Amino acid sequence: MYKLYEKNTSGIKKKIRELADRAETRQALEYIRCMEPETITIQKELALIEAPTFYEQKRGEQLRRLFSGFGLDAVTMDALGNVYGTLRGKNQNNGEIKAGEDCIVIEAHMDTVFPFGTVKSVHQDGTCLFCPGISDNTRGLALLCSLIRCFKANKIEPDKSIIFLATVREEGLGGFGGIRYFLEQHPRIEACVSVDGPDSDCVIYGGPGIQNWRVKFQSEGGHAFKHYGIVGNPIHAAVRAMNQLITVRLPDTPKTTFEITGFSAGTTEGIGAIPAVAELNLNFRSTDEIKLQKLVQLVKEAIEKGVRDENTYIGHESVHFKIEITADVPVSSQASDNYMVSSMAAVIRHLEMKPTLDGSCPTNASITIGKGIPGICIGGGGRAGANHSMAEWFDTMGSYLGVQAAFLELMLLSSD
Repeated sequence: MYKLYEKNTSGIKKKIRELADRAETRQALEYIRCMEPETITIQKELALIEAPTFYEQKRGEQLRRLFSGFGLDAVTMDALGNVYGTLRGKNQNNGEIKAGEDCIVIEAHMDTVFPFGTVKSVHQDGTCLFCPGISDNTRGLALLCSLIRCFKANKIEPDKSIIFLATVREEGLGGFGGIRYFLEQHPRIEACVSVDGPDSDCVIYGGPGIQNWRVKFQSEGGHAFKHYGIVGNPIHAAVRAMNQLITVRLPDTPKTTFEITGFSAGTTEGIGAIPAVAELNLNFRSTDEIKLQKLVQLVKEAIEKGVRDENTYIGHESVHFKIEITADVPVSSQASDNYMVSSMAAVIRHLEMKPTLDGSCPTNASITIGKGIPGICIGGGGRAGANHSMAEWFDTMGSYLGVQAAFLELMLLSSD
């Protein structure tokens, strides 16, 4: 049992008041507010370092330099590309941190959904910044940098050590791979705060189960006229399967979804040929693990039937299929009134905002919570829109509040 699960939530408001009354806390919060223009500069600079999923190394190298320059100990880039360093706590002294034991982690993902060559510049209009990826998730990375500078500049030493972590492979086919790998290497962390995008007032405490599949239909291929009726067509098999899939009835409650998100086969030049390969990308989610696994079975049966029907039409086993699971995220849930969620909500109220709680949004926190480790995802401050599009924007108005909220939460979580 993690210690945070055992903490009583009844005294949170008092703890926040006592924390806020300290001179070092007031100084730190003012430092964060005054340093926000420099935080925004870091955010802009990181946005210009493109980092498609699986290709985050250049951005990671810059963060390693920043983390080291700001004074973190033992800054490391691991075998997968995650970058992290440690702010040592009073109780850690100079002892070795074994598998993250008793440490609090704060993390933000480095990767974006955009291919190389997408980002040209950051355009500013008043308080708004426009650039693909300017919010998701360079804001989270900038927040990490701001917090490290705050702790170091104000000589604040938390009770427990805090690991600052920039993760790879959160988006798309990355399947939350970076945080998975880090938690495998550091199974004894005390809690993890993920930071993703904007919104100082948001607390995400759970997420749906997710499966992403790449389904490959294959045959020997051939001539569209000569081999008609002799060679099975992978496209036909895929279409037969899709016809089954799009008629599946899904429950509204618990929310369960299924989408065909990609289909590729053949070429313009090969219009007279039976292609050898066709591929489907599938995404399905549910807030209920039993419903998700039922849907998994239905999808598999539809694929099998599509291939079987095509082969029956041809008269022999011509088409075969292979399923590659590119993401498998368990349903993550925890009590909305546990210590971590309650303390973050109380921090948001202390900063004169109204907290918004969300128990069904997929983030890196889904992996943390799914492993039974206390975890939440918070916003980095400001407001944003058009995420994952070329028109993505970030409004810097009041964005320092997100950094202040994260600072107060880390101080609470790291206290004995």
